Amino acid sequence: MSAPTELHISKLDAAKRQLEVAIRLYFAWGDPVAIHTLAAAAFNVLIDINNHRGGKGPPIRENYLDWIKPEYLADAKKKLKEAENFFKHADRDPDSTLPFRPQTTEFVLFDGVELYFGLTQELSPLLHTFRAWWLIQHKHLLKPDAPESVRKVLTGSTFDSSSRTGFFQEILPVVSQVDVS
Repeated sequence: MSAPTELHISKLDAAKRQLEVAIRLYFAWGDPVAIHTLAAAAFNVLIDINNHRGGKGPPIRENYLDWIKPEYLADAKKKLKEAENFFKHADRDPDSTLPFRPQTTEFVLFDGVELYFGLTQELSPLLHTFRAWWLIQHKHLLKPDAPESVRKVLTGSTFDSSSRTGFFQEILPVVSQVDVS
């Protein structure tokens, strides 16, 4: 198979492809910097599209930040952009280092998945698999008044963070056979 000489890709498709590659890397324990950079690039494209279309309500980021317990909120907001900017730019701080916490990437990925869904009303099996994983792993962050649909997904889920590759291998084939749009 040879590489295509030219691709015609929409901004939405580019963002979806970036999210899907980031998700595959995430579940395979790939390079955390590459995963974060792809996830942030996709999110920024999606937020720009959302804003261009009139915003259709507040950004998804604000929606899930609203579900987070107050004691976690300030740290979540601060951490969302820090690594993204560090990995993209060196104009002001070419010799600096960053104490990067790869777990913050999970928030950026989730935000991108939710924003993509809000714009398209579709979730590919990869996006749906990550969405389920994120909700299971972060159920402790949710307020008691988080939507019932979110709480229902979490009931009985027992996957721990060290089993994400196993979760991916088990859940992706199941989700791939179901219409999740």
